[in-house]
Amino acid sequence: MKEIILGYARISLASQSIDRQITNLKKINNEIIIFQEAFSSKTLERPQFQKMLSFAEKELKKGNKVKIIFDSVSRMSRDAEEGSNLYYQLEEKGIELVFLNEPYINTETYRKALELSLPETDNKMIEAILNGIKQAFRIKAKEDIKLAFIQAEKELLDIRERTKQGLREAKAKGKQIGRKEGSKVETKRAIEVKEKLLKHSKKFGGSMTDKEFMEAFNVSKTTLVKYKRLITKN
Repeated sequence: MKEIILGYARISLASQSIDRQITNLKKINNEIIIFQEAFSSKTLERPQFQKMLSFAEKELKKGNKVKIIFDSVSRMSRDAEEGSNLYYQLEEKGIELVFLNEPYINTETYRKALELSLPETDNKMIEAILNGIKQAFRIKAKEDIKLAFIQAEKELLDIRERTKQGLREAKAKGKQIGRKEGSKVETKRAIEVKEKLLKHSKKFGGSMTDKEFMEAFNVSKTTLVKYKRLITKN
């Protein structure tokens, strides 16, 4: 049996940097397998997150131990109910969860609370008190986990509300909101893909086939076709 250490990093905006999260994850173990992606309210799918969970399942079936590390609880989920349910599902499968910013809800901490060992006694009153203490620790552990995800969800809602308020104030002052009609904004990712296509793709004088390019730079077939068409148009 060996221990497989996985890490998950996520950003919500293309303008954000994911480097800090990756640096923090690698501090734990330099050989950590990191899954990363951008995810926002406009893009509800998390393919890399699901890919990581599938990878973890396969390793468990092989008899290996699996540990998943997150920079913070908000990287796992910003929905309190979804996050709590997912936490218990993964914990029940035997996956160890580590949250660098919230170590008090790591699964190891949670399990210790559930497995709290108290001295045996023949005195029924003392035994009842000790069992009550043990149950209190269990309740406290579950509350801490729930509160961590509630806080992550609240932070997201606060950000959304501040953004809406800022837009309302800007609009009231007559400022341009969003892009002007007909204007286009090119994302950093789009620029990077097009630059790599021009440099490496056989279509533009490089040495890579479409398949080699997609595998090397983690680009989907749809994205590849889209940017090749845009380059050709220009």
